[in-house]
Amino acid sequence: IAVPCAQVVEPKTLQSMMALCAYSVAHGIKINHIGYTERALIDDARNTLTETFLKSPTEWLFWMDSDMVFPPDTLVKLFDVVEKKEAKLATGVYYQRLGENYPCIWTRGEKTEMGQVTGEGDPRSKYNKYLASFAVIHPDKKEPFEVHSAGFGCVLSHRSVYEMMERPWFRFLHKT
Repeated sequence: IAVPCAQVVEPKTLQSMMALCAYSVAHGIKINHIGYTERALIDDARNTLTETFLKSPTEWLFWMDSDMVFPPDTLVKLFDVVEKKEAKLATGVYYQRLGENYPCIWTRGEKTEMGQVTGEGDPRSKYNKYLASFAVIHPDKKEPFEVHSAGFGCVLSHRSVYEMMERPWFRFLHKT
């Protein structure tokens, strides 16, 4: 488990993490290590935690933000998704706390009901080729679905994702 911290871990997050760990272990998931950083920029924190992870023999890394609260079965459900979909990365859906409270998942290049294409027409796209539009999730949606990008506040990732990339694995783009 990796928890990048800019400040402190919220008490509710710690309580949530403990319940998540207990539930996961009771359902056969081995928790090898809980890594965290202190007072670091988010991209530096994530790169440091990834480096530590890759030095270990562990195959999977669960990212959780230091201000998030999760249901105890979150990690078990994410492992179910990666197993069923034969995926190397899965995210839980969580929402922005400020603004419009959109989900922290995005799509790009998909035609909307209004005829627009997601991720196109934004002037920031000249700086960020990964720019996309917030995904709209139907309230009845229960099955896993594909997205083009996601926040990393609730992500299960396999080590091969990082092994195929060069450092830095995370980089904050200041002009987007």
